[in-house]
Amino acid sequence: MNSEPFISVVLPTFNGKAYISNAIESVMRQTYRNFELIVVDDGSTDETQEILEKISKRYTKLMVMRHHKNLGFVKSLNDGIENARGFFIARIDDDDVWCDEKKLEKQVTFLREHPEYGLVGGGIIRVDGKGRESGRYMFPERDEDIRAVFLTNNVVAHSAAVFRKDLWKRVGGYREEYHFFADWALWLAIGSVSKAYNFPEYFTLYFDKEQGGGYGRRDSQIRRKMKANLRLAREYQAHYPGFLRSIFSSLARYAYSFLPSRWRFSSLLFHIRVFLFGIPGYVISKKEQEYGESSPICVIGAGYVGLVTAVCFAELGNKVFCVEQNREKVEQLLKGTSPFYEPGLVALMQKHLSERRIKFTTNLKMGVNECEIIFICVGTPQLPDGNADLSQVESVVCRIGEYASSDKIVIEKGTVPVHTSKRIRELLEKSASNKQVHFSIVSNPEFLREGSAISDFLHPDRIVLGFEREEMKKDAVLALYKAIDAPKITTDIASAELIKEASNVFLAFKISFANLISRVCEKTGADIKEVAWGMGLDKRIGLSFLEAGIGYGGSCLPKDVRALQKVLEEHKIDPTLLQAIDGINESQRELFKRRIEKEVGGVRGKTIAVLGLSFKPNTDDMREAPAIPIIRGILQGGVGRIKAYDPQANKAAQSFFPNIEFSENPYEAARDADALVILTDWNEFKDLDLEKVRDLLRSPVVIDGRNIFDPLRMRALGFSYAGIGRNLHE
Repeated sequence: MNSEPFISVVLPTFNGKAYISNAIESVMRQTYRNFELIVVDDGSTDETQEILEKISKRYTKLMVMRHHKNLGFVKSLNDGIENARGFFIARIDDDDVWCDEKKLEKQVTFLREHPEYGLVGGGIIRVDGKGRESGRYMFPERDEDIRAVFLTNNVVAHSAAVFRKDLWKRVGGYREEYHFFADWALWLAIGSVSKAYNFPEYFTLYFDKEQGGGYGRRDSQIRRKMKANLRLAREYQAHYPGFLRSIFSSLARYAYSFLPSRWRFSSLLFHIRVFLFGIPGYVISKKEQEYGESSPICVIGAGYVGLVTAVCFAELGNKVFCVEQNREKVEQLLKGTSPFYEPGLVALMQKHLSERRIKFTTNLKMGVNECEIIFICVGTPQLPDGNADLSQVESVVCRIGEYASSDKIVIEKGTVPVHTSKRIRELLEKSASNKQVHFSIVSNPEFLREGSAISDFLHPDRIVLGFEREEMKKDAVLALYKAIDAPKITTDIASAELIKEASNVFLAFKISFANLISRVCEKTGADIKEVAWGMGLDKRIGLSFLEAGIGYGGSCLPKDVRALQKVLEEHKIDPTLLQAIDGINESQRELFKRRIEKEVGGVRGKTIAVLGLSFKPNTDDMREAPAIPIIRGILQGGVGRIKAYDPQANKAAQSFFPNIEFSENPYEAARDADALVILTDWNEFKDLDLEKVRDLLRSPVVIDGRNIFDPLRMRALGFSYAGIGRNLHE
């Protein structure tokens, strides 16, 4: 295989001494060799740990993690995947054996050849000593579909599935409360009392061929009806008490265990399940009508934060007015198209436009008058002196005060400096046309990552809400997030504002620290990948954002580092640490530009292929993109020609680089180039046919600013390869 992607096989186990060895051996026999095996011992009390210690001495590909006590299957599975380095993730149960030695190779080949699918399963396994071939199943990469699969933990829990790690991240991983609801048994009883949308039977295509499981084409109409009922159930999911779910699921599992196997998969019983599920669907639809009559929400601003916020609140069942002053943008939104690229956003927006849950308008007065709760999501760009420009926020606040005829809850959603709420309060009171109107100010910072913003909103790590006074009514704001299962932090408003800014600065610190250590690695012969891996396994540090490269960019991290630096200076606090974070980030681009010049022997007159322009993958955002100073530096060095390609940002980048060529695909960019430069770590680039790239390049030189390739493999393929902190040329 060309450019074999790295795979992490995750194997959770608890008291598995009787079969863990066979499971591990079946993985090690795979013909696909570019993988690691992570075994998570969930606090075993038998000899499992001793067995794993012996086996780990024989296999360098094996990593063993251990919980100090039994924390549960799903916790073990999530921990294993969290620490996995692979682009693809595969699962195996500790009591299963992979009989097909080409299983990994087949599954990965399928996913590479069919990028429209996010998950694929099937293959030969052995359970209880019996070998059998499972029917193949695969799922499109649509967020809703993938989320449903992971939440059910049905198909994916089977040890014949392979999926991309980024999909697991996107949907927030497995959920403990859903794992035991995977069996068909539960459909008879829990359909009307559980979080029903987490059991999408229309995705259950796995069941063994010999038992006649799975859907046939003739069931498409039933599938559509089921899907409609599941959609309604999602709207009402939060209203079912947890204890009822537990009671009914236990009863269903017990009762279903008495049924003969052939009955469990019979067509008749399947149709009975569908009929029974239709009854709660009708009840839910009635409740949905009441749910949809809740007070509408006004979201001001249809940029990255505003549009995602508006669409996701509509997804949670609210009616949303999204106000945007740019008339052309509103016309575009009304047509169901987004002014920027964000995975999954357009589909959700079109869905709620058709259901009339969301309305786009330029009429701010209408939005203010119609809604009690108003989110301010306008931009706060950086001023030349490093401060945040609050002019858009101030303008909107003054107009809210002017238009408000009844009490309002005004929520600041974007990233703003600490004590911005005080300025909002002053402007509202000053501009209020009706002095009897009471304004409640709330800070509700967003933690959305471009490229996974939908998932981050619907499955956040936490929800932060800052209120002005303890006695202030909080119920209305908390109710907005009732359907989201995440910790809800209620605090004072200054703390909420600082939580957001401090979080971003700390992430920037981790990136700059990794880049600083990468420079040490290049001088001492160490490998930054290994150093970061060894550090990140310490739970006090963590692996996220501990990645060396060409630095951070985007609209948040650079701005927040400089804005917090200004806050420190204003309060006479030493800002040296923040200055260092920013300085390392800036110098990293200059160092990389010099590396390019060194590897190609000077850029003057050369042709350079550039892959990646956006500041990060899965977005077309060019704000503060590292590609900008790097490419401009190459141009100033007299480069003869630059051929660039980005899966989404080609159009956005044209205004920054009017004098470079934009290619339709990475291979076109590589053709006849003297070197290939990686500036954004898109998955598309990780899966390139490297032999084809090598043959297209005039000189097989790759300068990798994101460390997406394995240096040893690149050397074996005949490339001159330079990464960040990989010490390849000393």
